[in-house]
Amino acid sequence: MFKQALKIGLSFVFLLTIFSTQANSQVKVLTSFDSLTCQINGFWYNLAYDQFQVKYHKPAYLPPLSTDMNYETLLSYIFLDSLLRTVDYKTLNTNYFTRWSENKLKNDTILSLIKYIYKIIDYDPIKFTQYGDAADGKYYKMSASNFKSKISQLYDALNHTLNSPAMLCLLNADYILRVHINTIDSLPMLNSKGQLRNGSFRFNANATVIDTLKGRVFKQCSYNNTSIQKDKNNQTQDIYSNICFSFCTGNQTREPYLLEEKTYSGKKDLTFKQGQDVIIFLEHSGYLQDYQNDYYNLTLYKAIPIINGQAKDLKKTFSNFELLNYSDWKNAFLEKVNMLLTGGY
Repeated sequence: MFKQALKIGLSFVFLLTIFSTQANSQVKVLTSFDSLTCQINGFWYNLAYDQFQVKYHKPAYLPPLSTDMNYETLLSYIFLDSLLRTVDYKTLNTNYFTRWSENKLKNDTILSLIKYIYKIIDYDPIKFTQYGDAADGKYYKMSASNFKSKISQLYDALNHTLNSPAMLCLLNADYILRVHINTIDSLPMLNSKGQLRNGSFRFNANATVIDTLKGRVFKQCSYNNTSIQKDKNNQTQDIYSNICFSFCTGNQTREPYLLEEKTYSGKKDLTFKQGQDVIIFLEHSGYLQDYQNDYYNLTLYKAIPIINGQAKDLKKTFSNFELLNYSDWKNAFLEKVNMLLTGGY
């Protein structure tokens, strides 16, 4: 009886929020002046030299609620939306985040913020990413993307343990996926004015998603990969989806690009091989727009190659071992996720 009453009450809150949202039209409507400003500043999508971006249709309303959401995600969005409308970044930072960081406070509020930011993004990274960029400043005092960034910084300030690198990976990545590399395309990198950057290339990999670890919704790329879709009777299995992501060449010194030796060229440029299995950590970046759509680079944040069925984690981010069978590595990964959600870090 209680659960039914709760469900009815939450449904009412949901409908009320939807109606008030649509009435206020909080999604910023672009004008020709906005278009010109974005073009001048390099934020307007131009097919002539913008390549490899993933395209999402602009959201119709904010917050991005839907009737098929679980109630935990629904209530998290309602709470977050109320916060972003009423509290500006300076107030939140001065009155709360700075004090918590300086005093090394780890209270229930912080644990809940970290937990639900993770769960909202895991539910649908696309909704959250667009939510962070589409809000009209007349209605919102702070963006969701800035709030997420501050939560990550807050965690980093409060926690310096052996678990910290794994926790930051979980917080910062929009997607964590085990994939099989199908094809790799490349183009010379251009700046916002369409000019070539000397010796720099952007690569776009089409990969089949074998296991989804974070980020339940993603934009699919078309590719007919039958080589890994055969069962014991040699029948094609339609159980996989494909994703496209980008990465750049250049001398990679960031830890996330520490792959096994065969993934490097002679100058230690990052490369992948067709047919390679790898665990990829992806994030949305490089926001562009036009009147109808939002565009992002889905870029590599970290990568862990799988060699002969073993995950090779050189930094031992998720376990105490450099090499682990994938199933054992996944169990260690899920333990870290549970640690993040329960505040056991």
